[in-house]
Amino acid sequence: MASDHGGPQQGTMPLDTSNAIVNQPLGHHEQVGSTPDDIIIRTSSDTPEHESTTGTTLSDVNVVRAMEEDDADFAGRMEVESFRSKYECAVGKNRMEECTVIRQNNYRDTDDKNCRIFIAEYKNKRAGMLFLKFHGYKGRSSSTCDLYDRLGCRSTHGMLWYICLENAASIDPVECYIECICVDKEHRGKGIGKILMERAEQEAKAIGCSKMTLHVAQSNRAISLYQRQGYHIAKDIDGCCCVWCIVGIRKWYTMSKMI
Repeated sequence: MASDHGGPQQGTMPLDTSNAIVNQPLGHHEQVGSTPDDIIIRTSSDTPEHESTTGTTLSDVNVVRAMEEDDADFAGRMEVESFRSKYECAVGKNRMEECTVIRQNNYRDTDDKNCRIFIAEYKNKRAGMLFLKFHGYKGRSSSTCDLYDRLGCRSTHGMLWYICLENAASIDPVECYIECICVDKEHRGKGIGKILMERAEQEAKAIGCSKMTLHVAQSNRAISLYQRQGYHIAKDIDGCCCVWCIVGIRKWYTMSKMI
C-alpha cells in the first residue's frame, strides 16, 4: 500500500479503503495495545447524515470485536465482494470463487502482531470488518504453487502483482494505516461504517499512533464519510501505469487525520 509519506511510487497500489460506505489477517486475540472494551453501542449521534436509523434501537447493539479464526470465511468473502472490480481486473471475472478461497486462507494463516482485524456485528450477525496496519507489518503472501493450482498461469501472475502492490509501502512508526473498511450490503445505512472508523482511532491511540491514513478512489462516495470524520485530502494520486493496469483504477486520494 502506498503511504502518504514521499508520495506514491511506481508499483505501489493505494488499495481503496472502502467499498461504499473495508481487512486482513489478524494478530488474533493476543494483540499488544488492544483496548479492553470491544463493545461499542451506537447512539443517535453516531449516525452519519446520509444514513437512516429507521428501525434501529439499542437492542440492536453493534459489537466490534477482535477477529477470530472462524471469521475467516466471512472476511475473505467480504473483501472479494467489496473489491470485486479490482480482483476482476487482476485475475479475470471467472476467478472470483478461487480468489475468495485464497483470501479466506490468508485470514486463517496470518498472525502478524502489527495488524488488527475487527469484526462488526449487528443484531448478532457479522455485518462488517476493519483492517488496520501498523509500522512493522510484513504483509500477506500466498504460495505461488497454490495460486497456480487455483488460478492457472495467467491469473496467478495478476494475483501476484496484486499482492506485491498492496504490500509495497512502508508505514511510519506513528501511523495507523486503514487498509480497508467493509460493510456487508445487507447492513449498510446503519452507521456501521462510522462505528468502525471510530474503533480504528481507538485502537491507534491505544498503541501510541498520532496519525490515521487511508487511500480511496476519487470516484468513491465514501470520501464524504471520511471528511465528516475529520479526514482531509493530503495527496492526489495518479496510479498510472502499474496501479491502473493491475486494479483498473487510476485516480486516488491519500486522506489523513491527526489524532
